[in-house]
Amino acid sequence: MTDVVLIQPLETLDDAKGPTLASMENLGLAYLKATLLKAGISVLVINAEAAGYDASTTAALAVSECPSIVGVSPVAMTMRSTLEICNTVKRKYPRACTVLGGHHASLCSKEILLSEDAVDYVFLGDAELPFLIFARAVLEGKPIPTLPSVATREKYLNSIPLSFYQEEHLDQLPWPIRESLIDGAIPQEARLITARGCGFRCSFCTTPTFYASTHFRNVKDVVKEIESLYAHGVHQVWLNDDLFVANSSDSHRRCRAFCEELRRSSARVTFRPMVRADSFSRDRGLVDDLVTAGMSHVFVGTEAGNDEDLRLYRKDVDIAENIAAIRDLKGRTNLVFQMGFIMFNPWSTIDSLRANLAFLSDSGEMYRAFPLFRCLSVFPNTYIASRLAQANLLGAVTYKSETPYAYKFADSAIGLLARLQHDHYRRVSIFDSAIYRHVSLLLGQGQRVQATELSESAALVNLPFFDRLLRLVEGGRLCRAAYDDVFLTYLDQYRVIADSVPRH
Repeated sequence: MTDVVLIQPLETLDDAKGPTLASMENLGLAYLKATLLKAGISVLVINAEAAGYDASTTAALAVSECPSIVGVSPVAMTMRSTLEICNTVKRKYPRACTVLGGHHASLCSKEILLSEDAVDYVFLGDAELPFLIFARAVLEGKPIPTLPSVATREKYLNSIPLSFYQEEHLDQLPWPIRESLIDGAIPQEARLITARGCGFRCSFCTTPTFYASTHFRNVKDVVKEIESLYAHGVHQVWLNDDLFVANSSDSHRRCRAFCEELRRSSARVTFRPMVRADSFSRDRGLVDDLVTAGMSHVFVGTEAGNDEDLRLYRKDVDIAENIAAIRDLKGRTNLVFQMGFIMFNPWSTIDSLRANLAFLSDSGEMYRAFPLFRCLSVFPNTYIASRLAQANLLGAVTYKSETPYAYKFADSAIGLLARLQHDHYRRVSIFDSAIYRHVSLLLGQGQRVQATELSESAALVNLPFFDRLLRLVEGGRLCRAAYDDVFLTYLDQYRVIADSVPRH
């Protein structure tokens, strides 16, 4: 018998699968487990994503533990399987409390609780301390304390105020216990956070609602955790902060302190932070410090190739800043550049799409297929969702949408193109991944000429493919049959490029 079972459900959509072991980690559950175990509460984490368990198998495993509490951490793409798990648990073992947490459940808590009888509680915001208090009460058979971040249907029905909880003292939390770090993969990879929150307000992001402010870990404690991971065979660390470094003096000082601490440590790891296009505008030399400390990859959320879309996304940067960041970062030897990009949004026009296409081409990112197929993800109760609702374009975006692309488009022809692109990406993804991984490997080895040659070959296939699609839209000739003709020719050509590179 186990006191608490925590579950990360399986993502069933092919294009949602995590490409690495680290991407299947759920740090939220790992922190919860560490907090509960420290308090003497027994915990089992079922990582159905890593194990490949469907909802039925996952629920059966949970019920077999006879737990007092079953907690699930859903995202939009796993909400349906999450509800199936909760319904099965309630049917087979009704004594268990069912609890949801995380960004998606927090933002949709009212809709979930008023619609789903199989869900008892939703934790809003960070959950380590509130969940510990809650679990102790349940296990001791005491009344549940009235915690403002623990949502129930009764509280919503009676208009009782609720609020998101944010842990301000991150260094007081025990390090996460990582269920999905297993032997055999070389190099081993892991996720890690150095902060929670973000000071920006991107319109599509859940973080501005989830966190009211940003709180940081001490860099010495961060590096100690990295050293512990390194001792367990981890060589690549994916820094999971929404924003690792901002363009401010304080943020740059903290970043340099992290670099200095990591260089002094015994850990020989590489790492990938997520940054903004303007993160290094104040001091480009900070990039050199990060590379010296072990930065092998850098993810930049550029998001768009035109200023109109950047304003819609509330990025607070312009195209000139995006271009400057890309030129600087892509000019660094042995550094792999990764771009966050959104080709389609509900207000896309032919002009904005052509601007995006030109931007990808000019920035050397046309070798990737993924940006050409990427639609804006819209999650309920974000700023962009409210904009869509006002424009009557929100469509079928709800707490249990299987896809975050269930909205409408102002231009129906572009909407059809976006849907067709999204639906067809899974047929391209294996080739896209092969090309991306080999380009990344070549860049990481300093073989820039070979990486450029491969990138240019792929771009010569991607660019005319998307241009032909835009011409179909412009000529009013886009339909599924016409799309398939263009796509199948493209798929054959892109496959040839992918087949020419070694598999990794």
